[in-house]
Amino acid sequence: MALPTVSERSVHIPLPVELQGKLTDGSLSPAHVQPVFSKNITCVLIRGEGGNGKTSLACQMGRWAMHADPSERLVKEHPMLPVLIEADFDVFLDTVSARLQSLIDETEPVAEDLLLRLLRRRRLLVIVDHLSEMNPATHAAFQPGQKDFPANALIITSRLPEATGRPHTTIEPLRIEGDYISDFMGAYLKQRDKRSLFPDSQYFPMLGRLSTMVGERDITVLLAKLYAEQMIAVQEKTAADLPDNIPDLMLSYVNWLNREAGPDDPDNRRVQRLAGPLAWACLKTTYHPAPVKRDEVQDLLKKADEDEALLRYFEKKLLLIQTVGPLEDQIQFSLDPLAEYLAALHVVEKAGGNEEDWHQFIDKVASIEGAPEAVKGFLLAVRDCCLHKTYGQQVPSFVPDALARHAGLDPETLEQLRRKQRALQLSQDLSRPSVEDRRNASLALGKIGPKAAPAVEALNEMLKDVNVDVRRAAAEALGSIDPTSNPSP
Repeated sequence: MALPTVSERSVHIPLPVELQGKLTDGSLSPAHVQPVFSKNITCVLIRGEGGNGKTSLACQMGRWAMHADPSERLVKEHPMLPVLIEADFDVFLDTVSARLQSLIDETEPVAEDLLLRLLRRRRLLVIVDHLSEMNPATHAAFQPGQKDFPANALIITSRLPEATGRPHTTIEPLRIEGDYISDFMGAYLKQRDKRSLFPDSQYFPMLGRLSTMVGERDITVLLAKLYAEQMIAVQEKTAADLPDNIPDLMLSYVNWLNREAGPDDPDNRRVQRLAGPLAWACLKTTYHPAPVKRDEVQDLLKKADEDEALLRYFEKKLLLIQTVGPLEDQIQFSLDPLAEYLAALHVVEKAGGNEEDWHQFIDKVASIEGAPEAVKGFLLAVRDCCLHKTYGQQVPSFVPDALARHAGLDPETLEQLRRKQRALQLSQDLSRPSVEDRRNASLALGKIGPKAAPAVEALNEMLKDVNVDVRRAAAEALGSIDPTSNPSP
């Protein structure tokens, strides 16, 4: 039976990566990494931010390891059986043994001498997923640099540039650049056999909405996939409309997971009410997603007047969480960025306008190992929620800039990006059927001034509008954006 981590990543869209700091010619293929795996001892580190496809790429390499065609395998001479480790552990060899036993569905553990031979002769490919989020005890137990370390074929995924202790090859999946979004989405929808749902007259405006949502930022693979699933849901009438910001996209995705809820199942509001505190429980210690003890989650359930049935629903029906750990006594979110945004929404709701709470939250960053890189995703998720017109209404004005600084970003650059993004959103409103919507969008663009330059083309079209008030508002906006122009309504 396929592990949830693997089955959820069955749709893999190849993307360019950096291999040892150099951009690959096209997407990563077995041919790129076969020289790496030709060595007797191989260690590959797949690193990058949350949601950039590290785990998906590791799973894809696991599939290559087993390929029937030698030319498509990692090691041409023989296949390798991938063994995925995705939770904290105390003893590396015992964990590999337990995972292998489960994988081959045996009632008895594999004999240790046989296991060691399989590891040393590279018949097993060990994949240690999200090492950077694992606890210190796991890091102490996982020492690839030791001479007697048994695994000679190893893949590690991490948000940080881990010191593996042995020579390793670094692969870094890249973000999806703006010009490539259309190609990626088309390929993803085609693999999902859903591209026929979208005539071009609907497909390209939907992509335009995504571009508006993210502005000039390149986006992660996960964000693109979540948006694609929402596009499918809208076309299949299981969702009403596409979200226009990332926090709403995350909540819409949770609602989509719950789309087949029966009369006796939790509704969307109840699911979201627990999802936020549960995500925060996974992030509050380290500011990045990590497994949390089940007994802590049980305490959280009691405070929310819920029971284990809702937790089972999260795991078995929604696939939001997974039970992990050698003793199956820990719980973690299936998708890190989703956990970050759900936790961020919870933080914004609880801290609200309390300046002291926000200072304590921000001051903690300095004490977290690996900051700012290890916590960047969460801090930017909190910032996105703070800037949201609904969630962040009471947030003190200093918070978004402080979060940007601690995430290692320039607040002024982000503010310029926010204004441009707002201008693009308002540009879309100019095409609405309501006269009042078109007029209000034009007036709002005028208030932004020169930063609304991306909307000039759409405003010029409004000069031809059938309504004189819209034409006048568009002319005034164009004058504010470019005082040297002389538009006539």
